[in-house]
Formats: sequence, structure tokens, C-alpha cells
Amino acid sequence: MPGKHDLLMVGPPGGSRHFELTFDPEHPLEPTPTVEDLFVVHLGAPVEEEQVERLLAAGGTRVSAHNPYGDEHGVTVADPDGYRLVLCSRSWTR
Repeated sequence: MPGKHDLLMVGPPGGSRHFELTFDPEHPLEPTPTVEDLFVVHLGAPVEEEQVERLLAAGGTRVSAHNPYGDEHGVTVADPDGYRLVLCSRSWTR
């Protein structure tokens, strides 16, 4: 249908933030990720190997982080398009 997009929104219920992924079927874009395109999740706990295995089973590939901080404090997984998810064992503090 013209003007319609596929949309996925992820965030806590009632939260003030969310992560949004969209797709325009009329004007699709070719993915162009770089090593600096990161989605970082601060777990505040060690990364469990089961979490990594589930990402790999879903099509991800474990990769070395471009920034050594990523390997020192977590695990980086690239999705099939090459975008990177960092599971960080540290907590987010402001």
C-alpha cells in the first residue's frame, strides 16, 4: 500500500525511549554499515554465552570490536547485513 512502512519498535513499557526499525518497500535502501554503526546494550552483568549463542543461531556472526573497549567489556555480534550489536557487561551511568 503506498505510503506504508514496516515498523518495529522496541522499548520498555511506559518508557521515554525506544529503538525503531523501519522499512519502506517502495524505496528500499541497500544496507551500508560501518564498524562504527553500533547498537550497544549495557547489561550490568557478565555476557552469558547462551545470549551470544542465540544471536549466532539467528544468523549473527561474532566479530572483533573495532574499538578494543568492546572486546574488553563485552561481545560484538554482526547481523546478516553487517550492523553490529555490542553486549556490554558494564552498566550505563551518566
